[in-house]
Amino acid sequence: MATRRAVRLGAALRRVVVLLAAVLRRVVVLLAAVLRRVVVLLAAVLRRVVVLLVVVRLVATLRLAVRRRVVILLEATRRRVAVFLAGALRRVVFLAVVRRLAVALRRVAAAPFRAGLLLAAFLAGRAARLRVAVPPDPPSCDRRFFSFMSSTLNSESCLSMSVPDPDSADWEHSGQRARFPSYFIVSRVTALPHSEQDVT
Repeated sequence: MATRRAVRLGAALRRVVVLLAAVLRRVVVLLAAVLRRVVVLLAAVLRRVVVLLVVVRLVATLRLAVRRRVVILLEATRRRVAVFLAGALRRVVFLAVVRRLAVALRRVAAAPFRAGLLLAAFLAGRAARLRVAVPPDPPSCDRRFFSFMSSTLNSESCLSMSVPDPDSADWEHSGQRARFPSYFIVSRVTALPHSEQDVT
């Protein structure tokens, strides 16, 4: 009886061990499959993460390069604009200075002409005033000058209009010749003397 029981227990234990071995094999296979899948998934995720990290790094590098390039371009553009504006400002200032110098030179050149005009106007006004001014009273009638006219005019006195001596300085005064022309006297003479002694 004991032997049969031992045989049965041994057979049962064998079955249990076989079952446990089969279950363990299945569990190990399942675990291996799960681990394989997990490793594959982890590898794919890692690959994606690495790619994303590389892409992010490249993007950051490109952004930094672009930013540097943009900064360099902006700096170069700013410098060009500053140089252009400085040149334009210098040209404007130079043109303004040239215009002011031209105006000043024009005024300096026109100053003598204006002074000459003013002087000519002053002299013309002075001459006009001298022409309009009343001349001084002529000297007394020179009987030597009118003695040859006494027979014609039937008077030994001077003309009612006093005439200055032609030899005197008053005769050369401005307006005297116009006021006492010689033809006014000669036209009234009908008989001239025959000799210079009669005139004197």
